[in-house]
Amino acid sequence: MNLQEYKKVVDENIRGNSILKTKVLFDVLITRLFLHITLEEYFHYDLWRLNFKAKSQYVTEYDVINKIPQQFNNAKKKNLLDNKYEFDKYFNEFVGRDYIYLNDCSFEDFALFCKHHKWIMCKPIDEWCGKGIKTLQIDEATDIKQLYEELITSNTPLVEEKLIQHSVMSRLNPDSVNTIRVITMIDSQGKVNIPFANIRIGRVGKCTDNFGSGGVTAAVDPSTGVVVSKAISKKME
Repeated sequence: MNLQEYKKVVDENIRGNSILKTKVLFDVLITRLFLHITLEEYFHYDLWRLNFKAKSQYVTEYDVINKIPQQFNNAKKKNLLDNKYEFDKYFNEFVGRDYIYLNDCSFEDFALFCKHHKWIMCKPIDEWCGKGIKTLQIDEATDIKQLYEELITSNTPLVEEKLIQHSVMSRLNPDSVNTIRVITMIDSQGKVNIPFANIRIGRVGKCTDNFGSGGVTAAVDPSTGVVVSKAISKKME
């Protein structure tokens, strides 16, 4: 973004005189440069109200993607979290669904898979935030050959059986499989700690529950399993 684009965002988010807006613009540029805080994060969390030290205490998207994995995750296992197919293979006994990888199978294998599953989930292997994922119904009108070629061409090679969720979770949004994400950290003694957990709920018409694709999320108390906050979207709705 250039300076004018930054200025436009500040004008849209800050109500006040030109002196205040200039101070906020300068602060935005400083925090972006030194703390890697995005404009979205800056205004979502009203960081313009805080001093630099307070802002530095926030865990940012940059931290989650770059700093925290390097510090806590085993670098040799990184591919298991970055590649959906490798994840499915490694955790095969736990994923609870049938799947097929089009780059490692024939059209006949794919056709047989579709014969056994009326609903499928089609995914790129290396995207995140629910990007590129789609749900498809397989019926007599489905052109399996054309579908196979489209998935290969669009780099959507991982095809999974669609999970059927519990009826209580389905009430939240029947169009997506709504999930609970549990964050775990292993300390120096090998003990597993759960700093927080959250429930993720998709929007009507969306097949994913991801925060980044329009879903909402609420905090869950890890000790009781009870939802303890209102659900909120990435746009702070």
